[in-house]
Amino acid sequence: MLVTNITETMESEEYRLKPEELISAYRDKNRIEEAFRDVKSFIKFQPTFVYTDDHVRAHYTICILSYLMDMTVTNKLRQKPIEGIGSMEKVYRTLRRCEVGKLSVKGTDCSGLKLMPLTDEQKSVLKLFDCDYLVRRNFLKSIGVKGL
Repeated sequence: MLVTNITETMESEEYRLKPEELISAYRDKNRIEEAFRDVKSFIKFQPTFVYTDDHVRAHYTICILSYLMDMTVTNKLRQKPIEGIGSMEKVYRTLRRCEVGKLSVKGTDCSGLKLMPLTDEQKSVLKLFDCDYLVRRNFLKSIGVKGL
């Protein structure tokens, strides 16, 4: 049962909702709360106490951008599935294993960064999001990393 404080006698016509609209608004509220809960578990937000308007906006922005990223990954996978990768969680786990290692010669100042070889799954994910340029020699060199 849903109860509202909007009555015909107290509120103007513009604020009154039909029963179908009220139910739809309530369901949308639940979807939004579920999305926030999912996003917070994905980005591993700890209980956060925000008090200033700026902190609330920043918290909200992080949640919305994370949700947008989740939905983008999910929709891309639906449009063009990758064998062995069926969920956004698998995409994140696959990309998390992309590593840049720091190589150095003991006793000298010689050191450098090197991208570890990518798996076929990692290459497929990068290609799906048109991000395969990130592992090209020119781009890696521009950010101080040696290629594959």
